[in-house]
Amino acid sequence: MTISMRCVVLYAAVITLLCLGQVFLQVETVMFGYRLRDKERRLAELVDQNRILVYNNTCLKAPQYLASMLVENELEMDVPDIGVVSEVYLESRAPQYAQTP
Repeated sequence: MTISMRCVVLYAAVITLLCLGQVFLQVETVMFGYRLRDKERRLAELVDQNRILVYNNTCLKAPQYLASMLVENELEMDVPDIGVVSEVYLESRAPQYAQTP
C-alpha cells in the first residue's frame, strides 16, 4: 500500500467512526424521548389516581357518609348535626407499665 492509500483508509475509518457516533447520539436521543413520554404518561396516571384516592378519603370521613352508613346498616345511633362535629387529635405518649413492689 502506498502512503496515499493509507491516508485514504485512515480518513475513511475516522469519518466512519464519526458518523457512527452521530447516529448513536441520535438513537439515544430518540430512546430518551420515548422513556420521557412513558414517564409523563405514568405521572399523569398517578396524579389521577391520587386525586381519586383523596376524594374517596374525604367522602369516607364526611359525616353525611357515616350517617348514611348507619341508616343503611340499621344501627340505632344519634347522629350529631354537621356543625357540631369536630376533629380531635391525640398526642402519642410512651406506654406506662404497672410497677411491681
